[in-house]
Parts: sequence; structure tokens; C-alpha cells
Amino acid sequence: MLPNPRIILGGLLAIIGAALGGYFYGQHVEALTWEAAIAAQKVEAATILQAETERAVAAERAWRRVNDEMEISHAKGQAALDQAYDDARRSAAAGGGLRDPGRGKGGGRSVPTATGAACLCQDGATAPRLSAEAEDFLWRFARDADAAAQFASECRAWAMTSGDHPAPPSGISTGRRPGE
Repeated sequence: MLPNPRIILGGLLAIIGAALGGYFYGQHVEALTWEAAIAAQKVEAATILQAETERAVAAERAWRRVNDEMEISHAKGQAALDQAYDDARRSAAAGGGLRDPGRGKGGGRSVPTATGAACLCQDGATAPRLSAEAEDFLWRFARDADAAAQFASECRAWAMTSGDHPAPPSGISTGRRPGE
């Protein structure tokens, strides 16, 4: 005898319901697994971001400190250079100004151009004084040259603080005078 069709239909519906329930439950569990993995990645990314942000802020502070130190050093160097030139100009003015030992009293050149000829140069105290324009030009030129040398030295110092640089090979100037 065949079983009751309602029982068969009920069993079949129960099996289909269990299969659908299992499928959707599996989908739910899989979604939860992925959400948990994504949440863990977000936490890890936030931790890394925080650490790298702190590192970047520390590096920026260090660069600002180095920059401030270099600006202070530059200002002190400029002040020292200005003071040295003021002292030199006062000293030259007290001595009668800059003189050209190669120029004769009449304003013409007394230094022969031929090689090996005797020099007719006058001693610095009796040599004619340079014009105010020539004197000013020489002072400005010397000041600009020393300022450029100081700036180049400061640039090199800054470049050497910006990373691990090897020392220059022997024979290459470091921009410093002996004894500095």
C-alpha cells in the first residue's frame, strides 16, 4: 500500500524547506565570515595608518627643527659677515680707502704687461686711491662672493642632513676652511 500523499507532500516540503534554510544559513554564515575578515583588515589598516601618521608627524617635526636651526645659523652667519665687512670698510676708510698699487700717480698703468719685466708697482701707502665707485663695486663684489660661498656651504650642510650621504672623496672640497 502506498503511503498517504499528504505525508509524502509534507515530507517533501520539509526537505525543500530544510535545504533552503541550510542554503540561506550558509550564505549568512559566509557573509558574517567575510564581514569579520573585512573588520579585522580595517582594524589592522587603522593601526598601520596611525603608526605611519605618527611617524610622518615626527619626521615633519624633525625637519622643522633642522630648518629652524639652519635659518638661525644662516642669520648668525649673515650678521657675522655684515659685521666683518663693516669692520673692514671702517679699517680701509681709516687707512685712506682702497688703493691700487698697480696704478701710477698720473692715473695710468705703471705695471708693464710684458712677462718677466720689472714691476714698477708702488707701495700700497703711496699708491693712488680707488674711486668711490670702484671701491663700492669691489666691496659689493667681495660681499656677494662671500655670501654665495656661505650659502653654498649651508646648502651642502642641509643636503648632508637630508639623508645618509657618504663623505666626499678625498680631494673634493667640503666648502669649509681648514680648522673649521
